[in-house]
Amino acid sequence: MTRLEERKILSAHYANTPNKKLAQMLGISVGMVMQKARYLGLKKDPKYLSEVNRKCGSQSSIARYWKNV
Repeated sequence: MTRLEERKILSAHYANTPNKKLAQMLGISVGMVMQKARYLGLKKDPKYLSEVNRKCGSQSSIARYWKNV
């Protein structure tokens, strides 16, 4: 895959796609996805991050603890 193809995929999908899935699509590590996105100035969509954090937060042991207090 060329760098131009990687850039197009990252630019089109980075905002709303898990880094792990992008890494699999591109055949690179998650760290490289993050590094390339940072270099390109890409950011995750705030709504996407909020949804991911909400899902993860509701499953964490701290969230379960505070729910029961």
